[in-house]
Amino acid sequence: MFGCKDFIVVGIATFNVELLRISVPALARCGKNIFLIVYNDNPAQRLTARDIRRLGWRGGLRIINGDGIGKIGAWFAIADAAAGLRSNPQWLVYADDDAMMVDVNVPNVSDDVFAVIQNSAVVRGGLADLFRAMDAPREFACAVTGTDVLRPHVGMAGTLVRVRTMSELGQMVRGVADAVRKLDDEYGAAAADAVMWSWLNNFARAKNPGATPIYMDCINYILADLLATPSCGWAPARINRIVAKYDAVLSAAAALRGE
Repeated sequence: MFGCKDFIVVGIATFNVELLRISVPALARCGKNIFLIVYNDNPAQRLTARDIRRLGWRGGLRIINGDGIGKIGAWFAIADAAAGLRSNPQWLVYADDDAMMVDVNVPNVSDDVFAVIQNSAVVRGGLADLFRAMDAPREFACAVTGTDVLRPHVGMAGTLVRVRTMSELGQMVRGVADAVRKLDDEYGAAAADAVMWSWLNNFARAKNPGATPIYMDCINYILADLLATPSCGWAPARINRIVAKYDAVLSAAAALRGE
């Protein structure tokens, strides 16, 4: 598969803007055609383009200052912003504010492919390893001895997804926004990655029975597990139960639209 020359949108949703000191400098080192969209979901703190430029970002940029809509809502807002760009980007990848993108290559694939799953390296050793990864993310990803590697990394963050598919999914979910907010209030952002991945798969395959994700065996993402919240350590069975509740809301949204 050959790299696509069109630029890609990277979307970062943040509540603690200080964590952007991890994600933005790493992204700036990718040296690719990237348009960065940052959604600040903290209404108590305004983020400006100057703040992002100070972190070394020199590419295309849009800042959205939100009012606390939650991670899922922020991700959909990023997808809508990407879909509205005049250059009509085809691909979007989400990155957490405390994680580092290493590679944003886009393969040439058929229209049936709605997502490209890759691998991630996980920083678990402590702050020393985190600082080493921040200083040289690509080199850290290559020297994975003693570092956990998720192969593949199945989830929304770090996965290339179709801009149009994400935007259309967000439009459908708007009809059940209150139900989504109630679940968000109960479970927070801990399950958002698994929820959105499940939603994307269900939605894409409902629209096109031949829709499929593909897998590229390369590391494109570095996760900082030492910064994770305790709820991120939930057992898979509990995550699955939470995802099932969100999936029921998605089914209700589809029913409202007659899909």
